[in-house]
Order: sequence, then C-alpha cells, then structure tokens
Amino acid sequence: MLEFRDVTFSYSDADIIKKLSLNFVNNRVTAIVGPSGCGKSTIFKLISGLIKPSSGGIKTDFYRDAISYVFQDYRLLPWFNVYENIAVGLARSGGSRSDKDGLINSALCLVNMSSCSAMYPFQLSGGMQQRVGLARALVSKPELLLMDEPFSAVDGQTRQLLVEEFKQLKDELSMTTLIATHQFQDVIDLADQVVLLSSSPSTCLKVINVQSYIEHSGERALCDEMWKTLKSHVDSTFKHVTT
Repeated sequence: MLEFRDVTFSYSDADIIKKLSLNFVNNRVTAIVGPSGCGKSTIFKLISGLIKPSSGGIKTDFYRDAISYVFQDYRLLPWFNVYENIAVGLARSGGSRSDKDGLINSALCLVNMSSCSAMYPFQLSGGMQQRVGLARALVSKPELLLMDEPFSAVDGQTRQLLVEEFKQLKDELSMTTLIATHQFQDVIDLADQVVLLSSSPSTCLKVINVQSYIEHSGERALCDEMWKTLKSHVDSTFKHVTT
C-alpha cells in the first residue's frame, strides 16, 4: 500500500508539492507525468524517506529496504565491473556470499547480461548500462520499484528493446512500479494508470486507467486527453514533451 494524503513539501518557503493526494495500486505500474520541475523526483524522495513532508502524510507498508531506484543516468561505478555494480544493490542485505552470488546471477539472467558480468561500464553501450542499472535495482527483490526517466538516455531502437524486456519482467515479478516520465509513449507501453501533475506547486490534475481508456478510445485519444489536461497548466519548460 502507498497513499499520499494532502502532502505538501516546501523548500526555502516555496511549495514544490501542495496538498497532493494519491493512491498507488499494488503490483501495478503507475506513470507520473508532468512539466519539468513539477516535483516528480521530489515525490520519489518522499516515498524513499530521504525527505519528509512539510505537512500531510504518506501511508505505506513498504520498508525502505524494500524500495529500489532506477536512475535516468545509469550511475554505474566505473571502477567496478558489471557483477560488482549489481552487488552494490545488496550492500545493506545480510546472507552468505553464496546466497548473494545466486541473487546476482539471477538478476543478470533477468536482464540478459549473464555473459557480460566481467565487463566494465566503459565497455558497455547505453542500453547495456541501463540493463545493469535495472539488475542492480532488482537484485534485492524489491516490493516497490521507482524508475526516473528510465529510457530517456538511449536511442529509439534500444528504448524499444528495453521496453519489451521490462514488459516481460513486470509479468514475472510481483512488485509495485512508479515511472516518472515526460514521454506519453512510456505511458502507453508500460503503465496501468497515469497520474497527471500540474506545474509547481504540484497538484494532481487527473488519474487515468490507461488500459481501459485505450480499449475504449484508442492510443491517440489517450495522448490527446493527457495533453488537453496538461496544456492549461504547463509552463514554457514543458515544450519538449512528445506525443
């Protein structure tokens, strides 16, 4: 369970998020879409416990150790090989060396990187580095996965491959996933529901059941609905949104 109840977060006397109330569905993928600077990363930090709300509350049964993060810019350690970078995801866990080896090897298999475990980040393409970042997040078997613009740093063909792989993973793994994105295509390809946020101070404009909307009206109509909802609330920095 993960629920925001009238959450406000302020920084230097300015509200970043204001009275935000949301329910995130367990074992489903929720996309969070909004203008640049609307607080998507702040929401992730609040969920992770890195910062606390200025007012309101967050109700959750996810412990911090059950939450994993996939970053936009990979953040692999250049002096570690693939295997060692994935092992970082187990830094706070207990268990024997044998148990950890098994978890790391399983994570490598999940992202099709078993043959690359001895390679270093500089030897990997962008897509391969993102797979390592995903494996590092999955190795601890999280209950909640936070993904911040996970496919924005790769080319179109690589993105499509990663999307297809993630679709398979979400069917295999039982976890709640939140994806912060600017791309409407990520919503169509991956999400069960989408949360549309206003410009900062961020509030919830609308929550849409993605698959139900597509079944009744189609993908184009969903893109139009998202853009129509956002249009009157976006600022000039949101001009790079694509449909």
